[in-house]
Amino acid sequence: MYKKIQRVFANIVIILSILMMIRAQIDSKNPLGRVIFKTITPIQNYLSMWRGWQMFAPNPLRMNSQIVARIHANNKVFEYAFPGPKGKDKLQSYLVGERWRKYLIEGVRLDKNKYLFEDCAKWVLRKYKEKHPEHNIRKIDLVRKWSNIPPWDQYFVEHRSDSKIEYKEFKFYSYTGGLK
Repeated sequence: MYKKIQRVFANIVIILSILMMIRAQIDSKNPLGRVIFKTITPIQNYLSMWRGWQMFAPNPLRMNSQIVARIHANNKVFEYAFPGPKGKDKLQSYLVGERWRKYLIEGVRLDKNKYLFEDCAKWVLRKYKEKHPEHNIRKIDLVRKWSNIPPWDQYFVEHRSDSKIEYKEFKFYSYTGGLK
């Protein structure tokens, strides 16, 4: 009985994998594509196996960007770095870091999503207060940091290594509500 369940599960995984590969190749406007999209998309999203192509084509981003929170407390400024894909723990980096990168860079960073700014600052406040309850926080600034990516043939940076390119900065939101 156990072998039969194993075989059924293996076949389901193989069929889903094949359907995911087909899904990536078919246009969503195609009638067959619509059936596959409707079936496979929820499964891919649940398992975090869906990756959009915006990162690669047709016009990949030409800048590195990140968001940091600057916490003004006890007459000092502390910089809070959000979780991200460059974490030391590879599993945590994949499971949490990439989602944070997507949320921050494709969500919070954009002016059109200003409704996210306050919640993001409140989250930073809560996380910071957990570690430093004694600090008197006066203000939290959300700051965009970015640098343009030069052509690879002019300046090549090895994967997962730090670049010497300077980041530009812009404070795009300040939170002062509910800090006392």
